[in-house]
Amino acid sequence: MGVQTAGTCRVCAQPVASDQCTVCPRCGAPHHQDCWAYNGGCTVYGCDPSVWERSASARGQPRRSGRWFKLGALAGLVAALAGGFLWYGRSARRPRAAAPPPVLGQAPTFCLARLSGSDTSFDSFRGDRVAIVTPFVERCPDCMPGVPALAALSARFADDDRVRFCSVTFQGTHRTTEEFVARHRIRGTVFLDGDGEVMYRYRVRTLTTFVVDRQGRIRYSGPPDPDTVDEVVEALLVER
Repeated sequence: MGVQTAGTCRVCAQPVASDQCTVCPRCGAPHHQDCWAYNGGCTVYGCDPSVWERSASARGQPRRSGRWFKLGALAGLVAALAGGFLWYGRSARRPRAAAPPPVLGQAPTFCLARLSGSDTSFDSFRGDRVAIVTPFVERCPDCMPGVPALAALSARFADDDRVRFCSVTFQGTHRTTEEFVARHRIRGTVFLDGDGEVMYRYRVRTLTTFVVDRQGRIRYSGPPDPDTVDEVVEALLVER
């Protein structure tokens, strides 16, 4: 009688025996017990997201009370409408300043081998520029839907001298990573995370892009959407 399996592990993409399986109580995704322990929980993107809350001051309008004569009420209404149109016309011509991207924490540093050469630290690679970092697992089934977006992101930023763009791969050899990068047309610097150091320190559970400012702080963490990342990068480039 064969070994009963509970599905495919979301980390290593291998079958999971029923007696070695940890099932996420939130989304039901199966994991090897070791894979669950290594990642510190479920690896399905969005199942256990980090929530970054920003406080905002509540704004309200005081109520106005009192009795008005009809003529006074009419005059007040006309004045209010005229003032409203004037304000709207001015505000429509004046561009609104976008809120700066929030600070999500200090970016962990690392020192890894490049696919094209020797070991390099992230700090020396980044220098004093804005950096875009995307760690991912080559054999992760949940990562594959985001790979085309990563390729588009690399095409947009790999040759941009204002930023430093890199990808970090895990669970791949030098040969398999070369083939993966070539097949999916991922450009830019590629680091080899053989021991999973970056995956662990950045708490990555699926393909995730991080944007790091000049002070080494994470200002964006999410899917590698080129338009979204471009907005964050442009906002950080004008910061002092």
